Amino acid sequence: MKRVSAIILLFAMLLGCVPTPEQEIVINKGDNYMEDQILTSAAHAEQTFTPVIFPDHWTDLIPGPFDTSIPIDAEIITSGQTSFPVRLVEPRVFELEELKVIVNKMIPSIEGYRISGEYTSEDYDRIVAALTRIGNQESAKEVFNEKQEKERISEKDAFTFNPELPLSLSCNLVVLKESKTYDCAEVTATENSIQIKTHYEGMIHGESVLSEDGSYEGEGPINVNPPMSKQSAQETADAFLSELRIEGFAVGDAIKARYFDSINFQEISQGWVLTYVKTYEYYPIDATKYDGLNGNVLKIDEDIFRPEIQSEQIQIYVDDKGVSSFKWYYPMDTLKTINENVSLLSMEELQNRIKQVFRLSLQWQENSRPYYGQYRIKKLILTATIQPRKNNVNQYWLLPTWVVVMEHHGMNTNHVINEEVAAVFMYGFNAIDGSMVRFTP
Repeated sequence: MKRVSAIILLFAMLLGCVPTPEQEIVINKGDNYMEDQILTSAAHAEQTFTPVIFPDHWTDLIPGPFDTSIPIDAEIITSGQTSFPVRLVEPRVFELEELKVIVNKMIPSIEGYRISGEYTSEDYDRIVAALTRIGNQESAKEVFNEKQEKERISEKDAFTFNPELPLSLSCNLVVLKESKTYDCAEVTATENSIQIKTHYEGMIHGESVLSEDGSYEGEGPINVNPPMSKQSAQETADAFLSELRIEGFAVGDAIKARYFDSINFQEISQGWVLTYVKTYEYYPIDATKYDGLNGNVLKIDEDIFRPEIQSEQIQIYVDDKGVSSFKWYYPMDTLKTINENVSLLSMEELQNRIKQVFRLSLQWQENSRPYYGQYRIKKLILTATIQPRKNNVNQYWLLPTWVVVMEHHGMNTNHVINEEVAAVFMYGFNAIDGSMVRFTP
């Protein structure tokens, strides 16, 4: 609860009632401002590229009332690129052939299938047995009673024994790999998402969740120690994508995780979840999971007619058997490169803009009590994000974006700042003009 309060307060600080700055701070300027900036910016393709040298570190302090100052001890991270292109992109739909190729790669042996829906009679029996084993008698009784409410189909009758799957871009299938043991996989697909799991009702839980609660209520903390290194897992995932001829992606995030059977309440494996993003020359980062302007607390709808869109990404779970889960979301096509080398804000201009934004947020605190704990700016990362194009709801700019990584350290029971645990937030600044942007427009 204390962490939630701190999060809400930071949102209020950034977007609440603050004095009007000398230079307007905005979230996506209107009219044709950005398009004009992109098209008229210096450093076009025909000009000689001048390498941009970024410092490695930024140390500073944003002063505030009470004890609310924000220390800056930030690593500055880029891909080392020497040009900064802006591209025009638009969402696309998957092709059926793409789905078929991935399914054949992940599920080489198929005996049959059924449409995913209600549990079979045997599924109910397994769930009751699992709940009884972990001591949850009340839930076991509820599931048992649910099974008795109507006749449940058996596994034998539920499956169509045919290795030819009825794949489509609107399918949700349980795939029978081995009839003797009813070992199954899952395939779910839409026009903008493909999900394939090698284990029926398998769920993937990240280390941060497992270290607190485990995979189910009452299990308790679980230590995650994958049998391979992060590098080894990435090599496996890289090879998998290469064999499928999926190109242009780089790892933006990697976490330890556990594959869990949600019917039998048993661990399947431990491994790594690698999130691949498409940021072209820019440094890859999955910023959406920590987006300070896109959480459950705050959502800004600038154009209710614009379809929801997110950055294209692929999530791969790797364990000792190889790739056991594959998810691909929001595919996009690059229409053209608008500017081969757009002019960016200088580092001094960027740093002044960042300090301006957070300094104004701290001024909002002058007549309020100090907030809980301390915020710290730890990283500046130059990546690329998709941003709306004015007057065209189907097209987006892929723009250079500086991501500010901020940590919040709460206080322990002795009112001392907890240095070991931190909540992470990320805020996007358009690298061309310094305006604040969202990671999922």
